[in-house]
Amino acid sequence: DGQVKVLGCRVESGEVEAAVRGLGGVRGAAVAAREGAGGQTRLVAFVVASTPGEDLSSLRSELRRRLTEQLPEYMVPSSFVFLDELPVLPSGKLDRNALREPEGVEADAAASYVAPRTPLEKRLAEMWAELLEVERVSVRDNFFELGGHSLLATELISRIREDLQVELPMKVLFRGAQTVEVLAAEIESYMIDYASDGDLAAALEEFDQLSEEEIKALLAIEESLELSLEED
Repeated sequence: DGQVKVLGCRVESGEVEAAVRGLGGVRGAAVAAREGAGGQTRLVAFVVASTPGEDLSSLRSELRRRLTEQLPEYMVPSSFVFLDELPVLPSGKLDRNALREPEGVEADAAASYVAPRTPLEKRLAEMWAELLEVERVSVRDNFFELGGHSLLATELISRIREDLQVELPMKVLFRGAQTVEVLAAEIESYMIDYASDGDLAAALEEFDQLSEEEIKALLAIEESLELSLEED
């Protein structure tokens, strides 16, 4: 009947399909339920783009952004698979049994893997891998395309708060910071913007009390740490 349960909420796949079809750049669409991380049901949108040769990565991001504005988060597909045409039966009806995520996705992901480059990116990648039950995470992998959903997003925000002492708003993750690379930059920005005036004043006062030799020693230690991290 096209009805599935996602994160405890009943979803009509036809309603989601209609929303996807109504977006610019889409000629055809179908939505199917698949099992994701932790056994949770996730939605996958199979899409036929209106323009052949279009930048699918940009279109994928645009579709997700616009659907997030129109639908509750649990109704937004976690993955978008682009097809040349939707599979149909001899009768002309959609062949839902033929809707499959393409093989070789893991190989493609391995080929495009970008390792964490900073301690913060490394810690975030570890959090993602634990929550999403994957072996490793590229800094450019999309949280939701790896199987993330609102419950896992809530857990991620909670872990960031406990581990990094950063009160990051949930909207940051849903509105763009969906890769380790971008999320790390957002966290660093929040660390700077929301540091208390007292903390900054204390740090400046402590720095002013250092001798020239002590400052040089600290800079040498910092340089040594950076070189060590680069070698790792």
